[in-house]
Amino acid sequence: MQSFITLLEQPHNWLYSFFMLISIGIWLVASLGIFHTDTSVDISHDLSADLHADGFFHGVGEMLGFGMIPTSILLTLIMFVQGVAGIVMNEWLLSIFAPEGFVRYLILGANFLISLLIGFAVSSVVSRPLRYVFKDYGTATKADTIVGKIAQVSSGKVNEVSGQATLKLDDGNTIEVAVRTTDHHNSLEYGQKLLILDFDKEKNVYLVERYE
Repeated sequence: MQSFITLLEQPHNWLYSFFMLISIGIWLVASLGIFHTDTSVDISHDLSADLHADGFFHGVGEMLGFGMIPTSILLTLIMFVQGVAGIVMNEWLLSIFAPEGFVRYLILGANFLISLLIGFAVSSVVSRPLRYVFKDYGTATKADTIVGKIAQVSSGKVNEVSGQATLKLDDGNTIEVAVRTTDHHNSLEYGQKLLILDFDKEKNVYLVERYE
């Protein structure tokens, strides 16, 4: 145990130690249900707000087979695996080559990139069984039943080209739907309430406006 702590305390392992500890911390707190209350939105929406705004991370996740797994879980999985891989490779490579100066930093930089790729690869495999836990509920059985209801912005912002919102159904379940504003000059920020006006069948999104 002491040798493990010593590894974590090495300066060249600080970043990887941080990745591992923050991932474990989030998992522990989430398991206690601290982030799950009736008046709050799931933490995964908060962590993924900016990432979902440009769709980049979402595309990478789909490519690796992550499916609809919350971004908070994906990020912590990747960070934890990268942390473990980074520390192992640091200790292995630095003990073999004993580099100094520029070469040392070159090896540390290459290790960071390689461990990041390992994090993505391993996480894509580990997370695949979770795809069956996090289902894509899509639209309601009848899209018109949602029109006229009040929802809350769960992405970084909602505008005419992107956005997501959470909505509590009459049966008590909470779903996430794709939404777009009708006003091209105004956007809605995370956490704001919105009114669902209509459903665009062609684009499979709901048209919304700010709810005062």
